[in-house]
Amino acid sequence: MFRFLFLLSNLLYFNTTSIGQENIFPFDDTGNILYYEVVETPDNNTEELTKKAKEFFKAWYDIKDKKLEKLISKKYSYLTFNEEEKVFESKQEYVIYPGRLLKHAKGAVSYKLVVELKDNKYRYYINNFVFHPYELNRYGKYVPASGKSVALNMITLKEELLKESDCLQLEEALQRNITMLEDFMSKSLLVADTTEKKSAPISSDW
Repeated sequence: MFRFLFLLSNLLYFNTTSIGQENIFPFDDTGNILYYEVVETPDNNTEELTKKAKEFFKAWYDIKDKKLEKLISKKYSYLTFNEEEKVFESKQEYVIYPGRLLKHAKGAVSYKLVVELKDNKYRYYINNFVFHPYELNRYGKYVPASGKSVALNMITLKEELLKESDCLQLEEALQRNITMLEDFMSKSLLVADTTEKKSAPISSDW
């Protein structure tokens, strides 16, 4: 009887933890993290929006005009721009530090930010989240553990690969990323969004 109650209490604990973590991020229908929104920008054509997007990426990566143009002209860069389709695609990473007691990084989460432009509107989506755990190498430094990277989704969150505090840290960083993008694209979008986080599938018709 005691063993049964012990197992039941553990099950309830892990379910509660999992649900709490799931509510931190928006998920798509396949169970992967996805931030997605279409934003209307009246009286802004694609040329104007392209300039604003470039200003955002320059500020985000802290680079100058010439460096930006070199980056987006390279095929395998961490920042690319498809001139014909008007699409920016950037590879980003956030390093997670667990807390005050553990000073070294626990790992890093890489993700992709895509910004697509049309006349009078743009859309962004953030997806492809991958967790790269760190380990101590022979030189006494914490580096990405070889062959241990894993897609960050509901399954890995339930396994407590990252704790809820780690997820909250990542979520706050992502919100800063989104707010900064919206700030550069349209000053009128600085109003905080207090609605419940929901996510819709990425559609080809927008």
